[in-house]
Amino acid sequence: MEISGIYIYPIKSLGIVTVQECEVNQNGFKYDRKWMLIDEHHRFLGQREHSEMALLAVKIENNTLYKPELNISIPIDAPDNQPKTVKIWNDECKAIPYNKEYN
Repeated sequence: MEISGIYIYPIKSLGIVTVQECEVNQNGFKYDRKWMLIDEHHRFLGQREHSEMALLAVKIENNTLYKPELNISIPIDAPDNQPKTVKIWNDECKAIPYNKEYN
């Protein structure tokens, strides 16, 4: 058996990121689907409704998520905000929102 590639999706439903190596923790690959985009009703945004999301991929470097072409840079360390309930399909879970600066 041979591993031909390691792929992660740091932001759920955005484009793929190819990595040469990846730390594995209790939740799977580090940084895989750690973040998601939600709407004003705290509902998860996904490719089923917004297929163009697949065309956006971020990079991870120096504890930062970034998209250089759009001049976007977001620190990986989660902000110290209160968790909010968000909806992913028919499930609800707690998520920690970023500050308004990034939202």
